[in-house]
Amino acid sequence: MPNRRDVLVGVSRAVLAGLVLPGLAATAACGADRTSPPGPQPAPASPQPDQSPIDIVLGDVESAPGPLVFDYPESVAVEVEYVHRDGESGCRIRDREETIEALVPPGAAFVERDGTRFELKQFHFHIASEHLLDGRRLPMEQHLVHRSADGQVLVVAVFLVEGGRATVQDRVLANLPQECGQSIPVDAVRLREGLPGDLTNFHYPGSLTTSPFTGGVQWHVLREQMRIDAGSIAAFRGLFPDGDARDPQPLGGRTVQEVPGRLG
Repeated sequence: MPNRRDVLVGVSRAVLAGLVLPGLAATAACGADRTSPPGPQPAPASPQPDQSPIDIVLGDVESAPGPLVFDYPESVAVEVEYVHRDGESGCRIRDREETIEALVPPGAAFVERDGTRFELKQFHFHIASEHLLDGRRLPMEQHLVHRSADGQVLVVAVFLVEGGRATVQDRVLANLPQECGQSIPVDAVRLREGLPGDLTNFHYPGSLTTSPFTGGVQWHVLREQMRIDAGSIAAFRGLFPDGDARDPQPLGGRTVQEVPGRLG
């Protein structure tokens, strides 16, 4: 019988390999934050419409009803691993789509929106932020990837900036596995404390930000930033000195809505 870690790793690798769900792949998009980021590297072109990330222009945001409700546990054990995309022999290559990911046990946490429940599968980090606020990149971005029973994907993005200490994010980022190295178990991760006090968020329909850039992803970018230790940001930057964020994509005819959020 497979153990917990085998199950979690299997789920994650299926997700990151682009497992096709009804209507879309179950992979999460990645995002990255940096106070003074290096220039973004060219990203693969995608012919698909409604792509992510985007530049969120605050003056154009519209209000929307129906809260995003978070039901996150006080404490959960996660498995932290390096996600690489350059094959078994590419352990020294820093691909722009690689990241550090924490696998969450099945059924441990979820969000609800408009009567649909989305279970938290994993969360990961990127450096410089993929989403922009009024044209400005932030130091890091955390993505919490959720999936519904019928295969819909919902990603909550959290901007991370310097100025905090001993946060949930710091606890996970203190355990950075190397590419092709062993995953690292981290106990007593307080997911609820990893959310800012104000859960108001910017919602829009988008896509994965890693290949194959599949659409149909519901994005909820939290308005309030989380402050984490500057050392955590520096450590992550040490793994990805050139960053791993996709460039912002055209908004097109989409609308960005401000959605209320609350704890369940």
